[in-house]
Amino acid sequence: MGRFAGALKEYDEAARLEPGRSTPHYRRGMVLIDLHRDAEALEAFDEAARIEPDSGHVACGRSMALADLGRLGEALDEIERAVRLEPDDEDIARVRRTLRSTGPATRAVMRREFEVFGD
Repeated sequence: MGRFAGALKEYDEAARLEPGRSTPHYRRGMVLIDLHRDAEALEAFDEAARIEPDSGHVACGRSMALADLGRLGEALDEIERAVRLEPDDEDIARVRRTLRSTGPATRAVMRREFEVFGD
């Protein structure tokens, strides 16, 4: 958990130094997903989306947080939006396939598969 706390601190500082960049908020959301702090992750992804509304990666992160919050309908809508924004992105396509066959076990797999993408 220590490395996650350090990462959150670094992303918070990056967001403070460069408020117009979505990346620190997106990465903060990915760390929060790993910590199972999904409501906070969604807030981070929402802030990233406010800054960069047409990011497929941000939409994909939002879909993961929504799914983990039990808001599957919204998660599916958001992952479809991510696919429209980034139609050739294999990581987003993989998350889409996983969400479509969702359940607690498949969401756990989704987290593991998406970790590389979040780095």
